[in-house]
Amino acid sequence: MGRIGAVNLNNNILYRSKIIMGEIIFNVMFYSVCVYVSYQLNKSLHEDIFPKRQWKFISEVDGKEYTIEEM
Repeated sequence: MGRIGAVNLNNNILYRSKIIMGEIIFNVMFYSVCVYVSYQLNKSLHEDIFPKRQWKFISEVDGKEYTIEEM
C-alpha cells in the first residue's frame, strides 16, 4: 500500500509541475505579445503627435536653398 501512495504522489507532482510550466510559458508568451503590441501602438502614436521636423536655409556660400530633414 505504501508503494501505491508513493506512485500516486509522484504522478501528482509531475502533473502539477506540467501545469505550472504550461502556465509560465503561457504567461511569458502573453506578456511578450502585450509588450510588442504596446510598443507598436506607442510608436505610431509618437509619429502622429511628433511629425518629422524640417529646417530650410539659404547657404551664404552658393546662395542655394537647402533642407535638413530629421531622421
